[in-house]
Amino acid sequence: MNHCILLPAEAHTPTTSPRYLYTLGYHEAGAVALVETLVALDVTLVDIGLYALSERGCWQGWWLAERFGRSYWHVPDLGNLGSHQPGEPMRLANPERGLPLLLARLADGEALALLCGCPRLERCHRKLVADLIQERLPRVQVIHLPVTRR
Repeated sequence: MNHCILLPAEAHTPTTSPRYLYTLGYHEAGAVALVETLVALDVTLVDIGLYALSERGCWQGWWLAERFGRSYWHVPDLGNLGSHQPGEPMRLANPERGLPLLLARLADGEALALLCGCPRLERCHRKLVADLIQERLPRVQVIHLPVTRR
């Protein structure tokens, strides 16, 4: 599947409405190429893991920051406090502080991509964060990007 079809170049210019918010679980093998495509289209990667850590070296926050520079942003306030506790409900660390940061950038026309290591969207807090953003900024179009297994 060619993910570029889902990422029109004009989708994230400041004068275009609606704004775009992508979500991506980087657990799958095809995620690296998809992230590189997003960055090439000037989409800011927003790591919403509680900690910028991953079992996979290429998804460590320091590595992403080094590789993508200002196109990478870690927002731990939107991390899931229950992520490493089986059976715990999703609880965002500090949505009152984290959400306004993303809302401001989206309102200015910046395209963002929420990143998390969870492989299944329906069990991931990135869907919760995307829904909260869309409630507050209805013109945001949320696109949950699939990752192709190789």
